[in-house]
Amino acid sequence: MHAVNLSVSDGEKAVLTFCFAQSSDAMYFKEFKLSNSDCMAKPVIFVTDICEDPDDALALILALASPEIGVKLVVTSDEKDGKRAAFARALLDALGSSNIPVVRGHESIKEGSGAVIEKVFGSTGILARTKIPEEKDYVSTIRQTVKQNPGISIISVGTFVELADLARREPEIAGSVGVTLMGGALNYHKPGKAEHNVRYSISDITGIDSKPVINAAMDLFTSRMNLRFVLGDTTFMPDKIGITKDSETYKLFDGLGSTAAALVQANMDAFFEKYYKVSIMHDPLTVASMLGDSIVEFGDKKIAMGETGEMREAGNAVEGMVLRQLKVSTNANYSEFMQLFSQRISALVLKSAQNELKVLERKEEVTKVKIK
Repeated sequence: MHAVNLSVSDGEKAVLTFCFAQSSDAMYFKEFKLSNSDCMAKPVIFVTDICEDPDDALALILALASPEIGVKLVVTSDEKDGKRAAFARALLDALGSSNIPVVRGHESIKEGSGAVIEKVFGSTGILARTKIPEEKDYVSTIRQTVKQNPGISIISVGTFVELADLARREPEIAGSVGVTLMGGALNYHKPGKAEHNVRYSISDITGIDSKPVINAAMDLFTSRMNLRFVLGDTTFMPDKIGITKDSETYKLFDGLGSTAAALVQANMDAFFEKYYKVSIMHDPLTVASMLGDSIVEFGDKKIAMGETGEMREAGNAVEGMVLRQLKVSTNANYSEFMQLFSQRISALVLKSAQNELKVLERKEEVTKVKIK
């Protein structure tokens, strides 16, 4: 059994109560008390390379399920002919968020990207029925969204090309918006490489000076944007925030039968088959950093970045690196995060499945009436 109740009590506190039963005799309740100011949803733009690692899709679901923030626009990155945008569109529609626009970002600048999205497109008829969003000027769309939503922030869990373009073309707009990024690492778990989102923001093609034709990582790092990094040092915790086929999160989607569940399960299965047996919740943890101060801790540090995207603390910088003072993640409360993550996505996914079932039942009733 899964249930969610929103009531006003405890003075001026809104009490959000989740009830979960793992089995017939194991039930627990959890309350999250939100002040009136907490209940004012902060507008956000969500940038994502969705439908590669499934943590992007789960991060979007968490954002939609969180009353503290309101998604106003989804921008895809590392695009593959608009297929990521189509996946985002289909998932939003399935979750009852058809009002949120999706704009296609820059085509992938990295060789070998997109193996999962191609497999998912070939394995589910849902995406075959979804119209791929038309190409638009994503910078203009972001600018318009920022102007229409005072106080808006950006959550970026994809590559940096779109944000670097925004910083270059609209420096005043870019300088007025706070950006929380999943990306970068000071001690990456793959020695000698930059963290994934940083690395995929640097093109393989080089110019006559032997430098990458596009280096969105360095362009963004040196821009006027107000950046806050959720580092890979904080998120790379497979034992604490990893999801496998044995996890309750996977079981939630497996066999539920709804459109949203089918999309996410197809994403999970393709990723597990192609890459790893565990998906680490880098991106949902980044979303959770916007939901209060108790889940992710940040500190001010002087950070260095090199042309390859390698990041170090200033004391370990080498010649040629650029220095910048930044807010970066230093620690996280992983158990609190996983509890909140599991409860919120479960509530939204189950609600969307129930709504979808009701629509199908109404259609069946209309069909029966017509037959009579």
